[in-house]
Amino acid sequence: MSPRKGETTAKADVRRFELLQAAKAGTSQKRIAEVLGVSQQYVSQETRKILDVLARENSDAADKVRALQNERLTHLIQAYWSKAIGYVDASGNRIEPDLKHGEFLLKVLDRVSAINGVIPDQPLINIDQRSITVADKEMTFSIERASSRVVEVKSQGVTSDHPATSSSEPV
Repeated sequence: MSPRKGETTAKADVRRFELLQAAKAGTSQKRIAEVLGVSQQYVSQETRKILDVLARENSDAADKVRALQNERLTHLIQAYWSKAIGYVDASGNRIEPDLKHGEFLLKVLDRVSAINGVIPDQPLINIDQRSITVADKEMTFSIERASSRVVEVKSQGVTSDHPATSSSEPV
């Protein structure tokens, strides 16, 4: 937390420590702001800054933990892979795939992906587009009946030539 006007670095450090302790204890940002006499936005921004600094300072340790976890999970994958997909034993008999081992491996693979940041913690694409302007006409999109994957495009004065629509009314 950077010092506010007229505040010493020591006071800012104490406030930063108090903010972190309160956040770690699960105190809401609103309550932290009230106790420290600052805005909730300030608490949010400072918390983000502090966590970014801690992440940078501890990235080497995180990389070591990630490498160890990857190594352990790789051993699990190797141990269960042939059981999950089926194999031919030493006598030449075909051993059928085991669904339970396959499900277990999928969980392990998901864990590997999460550890390595392959699965984002937030969607990469968030579509909440309600309208768009095309050729100076506003068009409104309504996604309905997702199971049948029908997308209706509604616009004033525009008719659909799409074979899925059964009338020439504006869609």
